Amino acid sequence: MDRTIAYIATQGPKENTVNDFWRMVWQQNVTQIIMLTNIMEGGKIKCFQYWPDCSNTELYGNFTIENVSEKHYAFYITRKFVLSHKQQQMSHDIMQYHYTMWPDHGTPEPVNLAVFHSEVLRTSADENKTPMVVHCSAGIGRTGTFIALDALFKEGIKSGKINVAKYVKIMRSCRMNMVQNYEQYMTIFTALNERFKASHQRQSLSPFEDKVDSVLRSPQKQTCIEREFEKLLHIRPEYTIDDYFEASQHVKRNDAVLPLDKYMLYLTSSVANRGSYINAIAVSSKSWLPGSSSDKIVAPFTVQRVRETDTYVKVTDIRILKEKDLAHAVSIVEPRESPRIDSTSVDTSSLLSLVSYATNVSTEGPITIVSRDGALLCGAFCAVFNCVQQINMDDSVDVFTTVRQLQTRRPEFCSTLEEYLLVYRALHDYIGTISQNIYENM
Repeated sequence: MDRTIAYIATQGPKENTVNDFWRMVWQQNVTQIIMLTNIMEGGKIKCFQYWPDCSNTELYGNFTIENVSEKHYAFYITRKFVLSHKQQQMSHDIMQYHYTMWPDHGTPEPVNLAVFHSEVLRTSADENKTPMVVHCSAGIGRTGTFIALDALFKEGIKSGKINVAKYVKIMRSCRMNMVQNYEQYMTIFTALNERFKASHQRQSLSPFEDKVDSVLRSPQKQTCIEREFEKLLHIRPEYTIDDYFEASQHVKRNDAVLPLDKYMLYLTSSVANRGSYINAIAVSSKSWLPGSSSDKIVAPFTVQRVRETDTYVKVTDIRILKEKDLAHAVSIVEPRESPRIDSTSVDTSSLLSLVSYATNVSTEGPITIVSRDGALLCGAFCAVFNCVQQINMDDSVDVFTTVRQLQTRRPEFCSTLEEYLLVYRALHDYIGTISQNIYENM
């Protein structure tokens, strides 16, 4: 690195060291803090919360910290702090990037860590002038992994060459045991591989609209999105039969869309000899909802239809009963018309109506998405849903990276150009809708 001090690797602040932590941040004029642990993991306190809650201000020794804003993403949080010195009447802004999905005693998904790192660099201020504070709990394992990723990525971009082993040795000469185990060492390689395979392509909304407008006006101009899609397929994860071992014991069809073992859901059941496997992606052709005047028995459950409403989507409310006193309410949401992806004049309203409902619904549990094979249109829904969240939070969008992350868990998501284009068209129509709403409210 070109800077005299590029990184400050430290343990997560404790209650009795938090004032010292902020004094260090002030003295070193730090503008970025990378946090790679959660406050609690595995029932143990890993780090003291060294910042106030959002919109609050707290005093730490001679320093005042104001938490100006927070943005919560799927696997990380960004927070903007204003650090002020009580006596010197000075202040400066600090961005904290908090990676929340690094498993305790495990490793993060390489694509997610790569996206997180990309976001850190994208929003960096004075990146080459002040050191970056990086911490986990002890400040050596995850901390060393991230620092190596950052330093080696920049070196690779600059010189076209990297040496992972050499850099880890350099880190360990500065701080003992940086990168603690083989899994963390491999994470450096896999995350760097994801970083170098493809750049992230976040766009502000106006250029995104112009890009899609051009494609819609002239299908011959789809080339840019076609190239993007071809690259997506080229870097899509390739899994072996061993990665689907559990599912392959239950489903023998070669053309079935199967769940990967590491992402599989397991059922619990009180019924004797009933297995824990569920092919959550396959839907039988028989009726699976109760009729309007009868219950459906799926031992040991009884499914009852409660009500049905039909506005911009069709909503069927059901109740699942187990024994007498246990009931679980579920809403089945369907589009009024099935989305079509085999036409150049695609109507995205059905897909957007489902996304709109899911965006505004209040639920504690996850949303279950169902299609005929668990892949077709499910990937498009997830991609549009996630991109809409990105648009609402950041006024920008990155379809390529969003789909890339989804294909890590199910390579069959958005696996045709038509479905990939459907995502673009749906987002284009969504942006047009919100732009119209803003115009009408002016």
